[in-house]
Amino acid sequence: MFDNKVKLEGSVIRSNFRQEVYKNTTLFDWRHFVDVDIRRQFSKVADIGNSVLEDLTYIMANSRDWDELLWAWRGWRQSTGTKMKEKYADFVDLLNKAAIMNNFSDAGDYWRSWYEDPDFEAECLRLWTELKPIYQQLHALHQTQITEDA
Repeated sequence: MFDNKVKLEGSVIRSNFRQEVYKNTTLFDWRHFVDVDIRRQFSKVADIGNSVLEDLTYIMANSRDWDELLWAWRGWRQSTGTKMKEKYADFVDLLNKAAIMNNFSDAGDYWRSWYEDPDFEAECLRLWTELKPIYQQLHALHQTQITEDA
């Protein structure tokens, strides 16, 4: 298992750094920069995002330690799930308001801004259309195996 104290210290350092970077970006009227590349770079460093979830995201994406993954998953599920079900609509509303305050039409528009492909949505739909038959076959196979094992 990882050392929580060291991890917490690292999170505090990273959080402080990100706040400092954000403060520095507010010194410039970067949304009106002529250079598109510099404007895009500023938009990325000005975005603090969901930094609270970074450690959990890192663990789930990179750890191969079964106990650590199980700990992260159980902790997440016990802290969320039904406890947060009623608050989810409020959360989505707040995300949308925050996105609008940052000149996006909604949270989905904000999330899509992370991708540079202007046809990102159309490309996702095209890929899903292509993969859906395979997904449905795998799902049916899995359901059959579960039924047979029961």
